[in-house]
Order: sequence, then structure tokens, then C-alpha cells
Amino acid sequence: MTPIPLPAVQHRRDIEGLRAVAVLVVVAYHAGITGFAGGFIGVDVFFVISGFLITSLLLNEKISTGRIDLREFYARRIRRLLPISTVVLVVSTLSALVLLPSTSFSSLGSDVVAAAGFVVNMLFAARGTDYLAGDADPSIFQHYWSLAVEEQFYLIWPGLLAVVSLNAKKIRRRIAPSVALIIVASFFASLLLTSPMPTWSYFGLHTRAFELGIGALLAVMWPSIEGWAPSRRAILSWFGIVGIIISVPLASSVSEFPGWVAAIPVLSSNAQLPSALFSVYPTYLYSYFTGHPSPPANACIEKNSPTAASRIDLMTCLPYVNSGRHGQDYRALPARAIYIKACQFCCLSRCRPLPAVPPLNVRSLKSTE
Repeated sequence: MTPIPLPAVQHRRDIEGLRAVAVLVVVAYHAGITGFAGGFIGVDVFFVISGFLITSLLLNEKISTGRIDLREFYARRIRRLLPISTVVLVVSTLSALVLLPSTSFSSLGSDVVAAAGFVVNMLFAARGTDYLAGDADPSIFQHYWSLAVEEQFYLIWPGLLAVVSLNAKKIRRRIAPSVALIIVASFFASLLLTSPMPTWSYFGLHTRAFELGIGALLAVMWPSIEGWAPSRRAILSWFGIVGIIISVPLASSVSEFPGWVAAIPVLSSNAQLPSALFSVYPTYLYSYFTGHPSPPANACIEKNSPTAASRIDLMTCLPYVNSGRHGQDYRALPARAIYIKACQFCCLSRCRPLPAVPPLNVRSLKSTE
């Protein structure tokens, strides 16, 4: 029996949903909400997503055109980041001059320059800044450290992929070992250096590269992952969301980070990306379980089936998950997204044919990254 066809994916809204989860746990951490003392792992989720998206775009360009246009790549990064980052820098600086005591002005200038040059993570590491010390007065530009790590990665990554894939007939096969080597080297650096050099390990690219590399490796392996059975992807996705939830209290229980603990949110985030279930299952389940439109002819639960009664509990809740029209941005809300996971799990326990994951629409990612 063939999978139920799905409409073409125009935008990876499942990734936007995962980003929303990451943002919320980081905000909850900074707000001091009970139970979210480890919410800083949301940054690790972002690193995985960034590595996946950027590598997907670069691979698509290399495969389709035979080259990676470094000038155009960096021009896109400048157009994307420079306007908004400049506005934030200016507003934050003016606000600091008005609101903060004059005793803090001595470090303000260096913070502004480092943030503008995307090297503020190195400045904080050199100062010995303890990001996890919630009672300390942070720099108003401390939130720029993760952006600096990403931009340093982007400065190296496109050229590295271009060199490694030079004259390669099988580009993905050529690139995969190099990506794997970077992941292993960076993770071992995280294991070995987190204790003796905690601030450099927390803020440094050398101990965070494995997080971006894990997402990059997923992009390299994407064609083989597309062939996975839907049930396998769904179960993997479920374990991913559970892993992210567990990693919040786990990260709060350790005194040093990243170390080995960072591997849990990183691998859990990577488990989410192949499924695309945040975006495709809500519409499919709503249409199927409510009968609007009618279930397809090859659906696995027929109207008169003895298991038809099992639809009732899902029917009562799915209209609230899919509020109105197909394709709305409700998927970015974490509570509903988690409920969608539960619906997906229930569906898997009763159905054989499920939709195949749509192919990665790289062109649509340009609006995202």
C-alpha cells in the first residue's frame, strides 16, 4: 500500500516549531522560572539547526552548480544580519548609557566593538565570564556570544566544504568523513577542556563545533534518511522531544557545560529534523480523523472499522490544534506541538500506511537562514 500523498512543503515550519521550543526554554532560564535552570540548552538546539540549514544550502549549490559562490554566501549573511544586529547594538548602547551606572561604562566600549565584530564570545572567555552564574551582572551584549560562534563557524565552513569537495564526483561521500572528523575532534575537546578551561569551553567555537557539525552531518546524509520508514522517523522524533525535555533538568544538575551533557540536547535536536512532523501531521491528522475532507481511499482505519471509536479522543482535540485553516503557524506553539506528537504516536499504533517525509526543499530554506 503506497503512502498517502502530501502537498509540497513550501517552508520547514517544523524547524520554526523547534526554534520556538529553544527560544522559550532560554527565555524561561533567564526569567528564573522554576524548573528551567538548565534552559540554556536551547542554544545547543539552535546550533544544530544552523549547521543543518547552512550545510543543506551549500550542498545544494555545490551539487546544482558545481561550485560554492563564497562571495554570494557572505553577501547573503551580511544582508541578513547586519541591519538588525546594528539596530540592536545601537539601541542597547543608548539604553546602557541612560539606564546603567557610570561604573559599567569602562567595559561598554570593548563590548560594543567585540559584538559588532562577532568576537564577543572570545572577549567573555578571556574575561572569565561565568554564563551559568545567574547572580552575576552580565554584559548587556552577552546574548551576542552564540551569534558570534555561529558567524565564526560560517566564516570557515563554506570554504572548507568547497576545498574538500573539489573535483569530487560523489560530493556527499567525499564530505562526510571530514564532517565526522570535526565532530569527533570537537566533542573530545569539549570533554577534555570543559573542566580545566570552563569559560573558553563554554564560549569557544572549538568545543561547540560538534553541535553545528551534527546538524551538518544530517544534511550530508539527507538522501539516505529520506528513505527511512515513516514509523521509524516518528519514533525517533518522539525520542528527540523527550530528550530535549530531559536535558533541561540534567544540564542544571552539572556545574560545567558543555562537556558530555551537551550531547543529549544536540542528538535529541538532530532526531527531530528528519521527521518534518511538526508541519505535515497536523493537517493530515485533522483531515483524516475529522473527515474534512473525507479520508483517502487507502486510509488504514475505515469508517465502519471496529477501531473507528478510537478516533473520538483525537477528534475532540485536533480542531484546537488546527485552529481554522490548513497551514497556519500554530505549529510553533510548543504545547500544541507536543500534543501533535502524541496524536502522531497514537496514529502510528493503529495505522500501517503513513505519509513519507517530503524532500528537503532547499530553495524554501533561503528565507529561513
